Amino acid sequence: MSSNKDLYHNNSMFKGARPETFKRAQTLRSKMTSSETKLWELLKNKESVGYRFRRQHPLGYYILDFL
Repeated sequence: MSSNKDLYHNNSMFKGARPETFKRAQTLRSKMTSSETKLWELLKNKESVGYRFRRQHPLGYYILDFL
């Protein structure tokens, strides 16, 4: 299993996101607007057709609403 240090490495899918960014993303996921909730309900089941979506994904200093 990789260490937490590896998780924040620039070559990971998080591109150097700091622990504070992860905490903020978690807060945003728990407090989505009604519009975000409706969109997520539509997107989260698309894995069955070959797509996978993520919400409030940390990427460096940014948090992507949907990826």
